[in-house]
Parts: sequence; C-alpha cells; structure tokens
Amino acid sequence: MLLPADHSRMEIIDGQQRLATTALTIAAIRDRLAAHGDKRAVTLERRYQASESLRTGEPEPRLTLSKADQDVGHGGGRIAV
Repeated sequence: MLLPADHSRMEIIDGQQRLATTALTIAAIRDRLAAHGDKRAVTLERRYQASESLRTGEPEPRLTLSKADQDVGHGGGRIAV
C-alpha cells in the first residue's frame, strides 16, 4: 500500500519487507553479473535500483528509508542496493 509522502515520493505502508527483499535480490543478481563483466548489470541498476536525478544528473536510489528510520543509523538513511 502506498501513500503520498511529498511531491516526488510515495511512502510504503504495507509490503516493506517484500520490497526490501526484492531490492536486495536484484542487487545480488546485479553484483554477480557485474563480477562476470555482464552488461546486464547496468540495465538492472538503471531500470530497478536507481534513476537519474534531473537536478544533478547523478543516480538516486529508488528505495530509501523513511525519515523516522533514517535516525537509526542505517548508512545515512539509504538502503545500500
């Protein structure tokens, strides 16, 4: 279940664990492909894990922790995928 968090993000209310598990699985597949020099690793990254910021041109993760969870100290509030 999603709720609008602000003008550019949605907040996940239900299904967080499934989404996080999926993101970590995709990251593991991406890393395995990259280790073997497979160009599909870049496709996975761009399609499912990060999008390019229109402001900075830098990749931004598609999945981030909520403001409340950022204070817990999990890598600056971003899930490392």
